[in-house]
Amino acid sequence: MLIVCFALVGFAGAWYAERLTARRCGQALGRVHRYSLMIASLCSFALIPLRLPASEWGWALLIGPVLVYICISDLRERRIPNAAIGSLCIGSLGRAVLMGRIPETLSGGVVGLTVFLATALVCKHMGSGDIKLATAVGLWLGWPTVLSALLWGILLAGVIVFGLLLLKIRRPHDVIPYGPYLAISLWLCWTELLALCSCR
Repeated sequence: MLIVCFALVGFAGAWYAERLTARRCGQALGRVHRYSLMIASLCSFALIPLRLPASEWGWALLIGPVLVYICISDLRERRIPNAAIGSLCIGSLGRAVLMGRIPETLSGGVVGLTVFLATALVCKHMGSGDIKLATAVGLWLGWPTVLSALLWGILLAGVIVFGLLLLKIRRPHDVIPYGPYLAISLWLCWTELLALCSCR
């Protein structure tokens, strides 16, 4: 029953985030993308009671909708709102203080910022929002788990973009929205489905 409740919260959060961005930019996602996102959010939230300790459930319910909002906004508008990144950073610092993980949190943020800033200098297809989000991901996961999230985010983006290029859905010089891939990798590494090292 608990899993069902969390799953329904995820579905409702995705629906609300999609409606919120649709009102702001005046353009709705396609039906396939919309329902795929809602199903993915439903499944992700169902992982909360299975993969996270009870002390982390409240944090998961707070950042989950923010991550969904980031995914939708970056896919639709190719931008990540500063308010979403800011709320993730503030939540990360508050969580670090309560858990006594300030050094690991700050180190993770520095690593996220450094890795994506260096990548942006080499690859011109990355925006400032991606760099700020990578910093927020590092703050949330801390050192050394941030390395897993950045690695999986880049690999996931590379595989999907390569497939889209093969199918000629994307062009080589199109901007890559890294936001969804970083958000997904944060969630999966935090729940330790893809983590190479534990963040707890």
